[in-house]
Amino acid sequence: MNTKTIFAAFAMFALGIACTPSEPEVEETVSQKVTATVVDNGAATAWTKSDVLGVYTDASENNVKYTAASAGTSVSFTAATEVKGTPKYAYYPYSEVNNNVSHTEVKLSMPIYREYHSTYKDLVGDFRAGVLDSRNWYSSTFTFNRVVALYRFKVNVAGTPLVNSNIRTISIKVNNKRQITGDFKLNLADQTISLGEFVEGNDSLTLKWSSEPTLRDHY
Repeated sequence: MNTKTIFAAFAMFALGIACTPSEPEVEETVSQKVTATVVDNGAATAWTKSDVLGVYTDASENNVKYTAASAGTSVSFTAATEVKGTPKYAYYPYSEVNNNVSHTEVKLSMPIYREYHSTYKDLVGDFRAGVLDSRNWYSSTFTFNRVVALYRFKVNVAGTPLVNSNIRTISIKVNNKRQITGDFKLNLADQTISLGEFVEGNDSLTLKWSSEPTLRDHY
């Protein structure tokens, strides 16, 4: 996933509504393509060519790997293997730990420590669930919504000795052992998440800038 603004992603409950379209009759085996549109909510996010979705079909095919054919906000994804059914649920990013997991209990994990590169703008932890918009004999169209909250930080260093300093890491810790990192499960049917067992450190995160951007007085 690509983003033009620096964000830290926190695992928190998010509201989502899943569409339940009528089931089409399938008369032949078709490896369908998936068209995925990302909702940026002001974050200017877009798919990259290396992005991979996990897709569940109406033929009980779990966690089928679909890879982006190009970059952009709305792109086509193709399956790595033959697909017999019609795509019904999808999530991002793909993880092989869900190969034998139901679409109602997709396993994901928000890392405590992550890196961010301001040039490539890769955002780790931008988990998304796809809402099925439409489908036909050859393709299914999904809109992907974020299922975690993003927090945007503005650092004002004007008039301080920090001007022209380099950002290396930012660490955040919340009160009362509230979980912002760690394991959680995503229900693709209703786009809700359930947090896993709290372990030490799940109330904090550290974001490292591998490019070490410079703080300017206009930040």
